[in-house]
Amino acid sequence: ERQIEELRRLQAASGLNIKTHGERVDWMYEGVHAQGPTSEEYLLGKKFEGNLDGEEDDVLKLENKKAVGSIYLNKKVNEDMEEKARMREDPLVQIMYREQQARASVLNNPVEMEKIKKKAKSMKALNKLRKKEKKKEKKKRKKEKKREK
Repeated sequence: ERQIEELRRLQAASGLNIKTHGERVDWMYEGVHAQGPTSEEYLLGKKFEGNLDGEEDDVLKLENKKAVGSIYLNKKVNEDMEEKARMREDPLVQIMYREQQARASVLNNPVEMEKIKKKAKSMKALNKLRKKEKKKEKKKRKKEKKREK
């Protein structure tokens, strides 16, 4: 690093002012090293002292039920809220709800129900006629086969 610094000073003295990518972002990382030991130092074996940014204190405050957000510690409340959110936000649930509403509106409308019943009755009669025709056709083919023999 010292050699690199010397080269940079020489370049600056000679009029070449070349900034590297590292120089532009070094200032962002200087604050991290000034705070204290880094995670890398702990990985290399340095002893850990204290808690991480007072996380234990935050949990204790939440358990007192006086802090904002303490309601979320109760699992039953969370499950209820998740279920309601799922019902509100899930697109598939919304689609199913709209289909149920449309079906209910048709079922509650007597004019529409009468149209549907008439259509179903005519479809049933049509299917019955088709079956009879198929049966007659089948008998005809059978008779023709017997005559050929």
